[in-house]
Formats: sequence, C-alpha cells, structure tokens
Amino acid sequence: MTKQNKPNQGAAITSIVMSLVIDTNILVRFYVFTVWLFHGLSMIGLIVMRITKPQLTRPYKVTELLYKLYYCASKFFMLILPHITRILNYLRYFL
Repeated sequence: MTKQNKPNQGAAITSIVMSLVIDTNILVRFYVFTVWLFHGLSMIGLIVMRITKPQLTRPYKVTELLYKLYYCASKFFMLILPHITRILNYLRYFL
C-alpha cells in the first residue's frame, strides 16, 4: 500500500503478468510454498520473542513450546520434502 492507501501498481502488474504467462499449477505451488514458509517463520518468530522478551503482553498465548516446535518441524518438512523427492527421482535415472 502506498501513502494514499492505493494498491501498489507494480504488485498489480506483476500479478497480472504472472497469471497470464505462468501455468496455474506453478502458481499454486509457488503460493503454497510461500504460505508454508511464512507460517513456519512466524512460529519461529513467536518462539524467539517468547524466549528473548517474556515480559511483553501477547494478544494470544500458545502455552506448549512442544506444539510450536512440532508445528515448525512439520512446516519445514513439507517445504523440503518435494525437493528431496525431486532429487531422488533425478538420481534414480542415473543409478
């Protein structure tokens, strides 16, 4: 958003060009990857803020640290798994 609360024209043009040029399957993969990445990073941010600044008030609290760690591990596993399978499929042709 710009100062006048108007959408950024560059972002609008980029999204239009991407939707016209790139295949829908690639756009969905890119979107899902980005969502998983930022969900995982936001949870890591919550963990870091909880450890470094415990005195801050929080609008919501997740009490179990184990849940946060499991959530981060599962998000990053979902991010890395497609790349690992692609590498294994690539190596299968040469072995």
